[in-house]
Amino acid sequence: MNAVIVFHELDRISCQDKISYVVSQYVPQDMQENLNHKIALILFMILLEKYHLNIKQIMQNYNSKKYHISGKNIYFSNSYTDNCVASSISREWIGVDIETKMTESLDILHEQELGEDPTLILTRKEAYGKYLTLGLNYDYQAVNFSSKSLHFKRYGCYFDSFFSGNVIITTCSNFEKIEYVKITYLELEQFMNKFIRLLEIQ
Repeated sequence: MNAVIVFHELDRISCQDKISYVVSQYVPQDMQENLNHKIALILFMILLEKYHLNIKQIMQNYNSKKYHISGKNIYFSNSYTDNCVASSISREWIGVDIETKMTESLDILHEQELGEDPTLILTRKEAYGKYLTLGLNYDYQAVNFSSKSLHFKRYGCYFDSFFSGNVIITTCSNFEKIEYVKITYLELEQFMNKFIRLLEIQ
């Protein structure tokens, strides 16, 4: 169980009420944020279903300030930018970051990273921080993520980067292979409708 799921059609969302309703049934109000975060939670629920895990039981222990589910061997990380949302799941620590492609240089680069794609480097640094459960609270410039490969091992973990439209997604985990899943708006809405029907039956 080591996967990242990406939704790249935020501009098509017309079912905000459904999203809010489903999320409210599974996640406490104080754990909900903006629409992007709610979609990240839905993506996480899709991953839980994919691996035949108890969605209701797991989501009741969800804490948006942590990177794991309390009492469960399930680790997660969410990220979103502009028109894209990503959520990841693993049996061990994992970090995911998604950024819209940019061209300007950044002041967080290690000297060996200068001249490389700044967006790609930024996603590696952010994913690594989430993997460490530090978020943004570490010295970005002290670590070097310069690499010609989109898949490599450094600092004891594996980095994988994927391109989806004009965004870059990077994961950092303990596993050499990660499953990449991309869903459409239609698939998202079908999942929502199925859960609403289940909630109505209960």
